[in-house]
Amino acid sequence: MITKNINFGAISGLDLRHKFTEVVTQAKDDHKCNYYVITWNNSIFILKHGSIVAKVTELPDNYDEDVVNDTLSKYIALHKVYNSRLVHLTYEYLCAEYNRLKNIHNKYTSIFRS
Repeated sequence: MITKNINFGAISGLDLRHKFTEVVTQAKDDHKCNYYVITWNNSIFILKHGSIVAKVTELPDNYDEDVVNDTLSKYIALHKVYNSRLVHLTYEYLCAEYNRLKNIHNKYTSIFRS
């Protein structure tokens, strides 16, 4: 699974619309990259072949990027986000999912070490 991360920063208005359209067009034509992850203000959008398949909202100003990136990667890989429906995720959900997956990993790591 190949993912390309793009950060829009603080752009808005027509600049945002132009940049978003540019990225969507690029994502449709890019057959080597499966997902585009766009960060803008306090939201993250995940595009699959040019279509928004998931969005994360309510990100706090000091959110943990590692938690979000790791959980989104696993979420995409495990749940196989499809174009047919838009999945809306919250930061709280991602943190809970991250901790759940971390606990599973720790449990199986300790089993195989003993």
